[in-house]
Amino acid sequence: MGVRTRDSIVSAGLALAGDTALTTDANGWLNDWLRDEYRGWDWDFLRRLTTISLASGDVSASMALTHPTKARPKDVYVHRPQGTIGASLNTRKLLIKRGFISGLEADQHPLLAPTSGESGEPESWMLAARDSGGLIYVWPRADQAYSLDVEWYETPADPGATAVPIYPSDEVMIQAVYAKALQYMKDERASEATGMLQAMAAKVRGRERDSAGQYAIAQLDSRFFRRAGYTR
Repeated sequence: MGVRTRDSIVSAGLALAGDTALTTDANGWLNDWLRDEYRGWDWDFLRRLTTISLASGDVSASMALTHPTKARPKDVYVHRPQGTIGASLNTRKLLIKRGFISGLEADQHPLLAPTSGESGEPESWMLAARDSGGLIYVWPRADQAYSLDVEWYETPADPGATAVPIYPSDEVMIQAVYAKALQYMKDERASEATGMLQAMAAKVRGRERDSAGQYAIAQLDSRFFRRAGYTR
């Protein structure tokens, strides 16, 4: 993660652009750019897991988040009951697909009304409304109690003046402020600065992707998985 505060990043970017009087605008530019980055990429450091419960007959369940608009659900898993082991219920965790209903929000669809539709083990899910993040609908409605694991991505709050923005690179954030300032100033350097910003941001995303992949490899059971090229 970066180490510089928002004010430090904004000051550095504006100094490069040559106009330090644009602080208020630059704060907004940085916030907008960060939000686009958060929503446009599956950042491992923003991934969260929430478990929610469905009772028999339920067609929806809330993630009960403090700020539901700050969540972007990615995957939903259902714990399928597999009988009991001793006194404990044994379950199998299965990924269920995300459904889309063209032209309708999920909470307006007749199949998802509280008293209609068939029941069974949930096979698909969708959000109650765009960017709501807090209410998950499932189909078919639950025929018994289920637990759902929801993997989602958080959108952090806009950083304050002395806060360190949640992003892996100070240099890229400084470049974002610099490029946005040049665009605002209609400076001839804007096109080159914007291209450089895009390349720098793509490099950070690639580095984060590779890092997450190496972590996943490290978690594989060495009794069953071997590195490519390994011989015995």
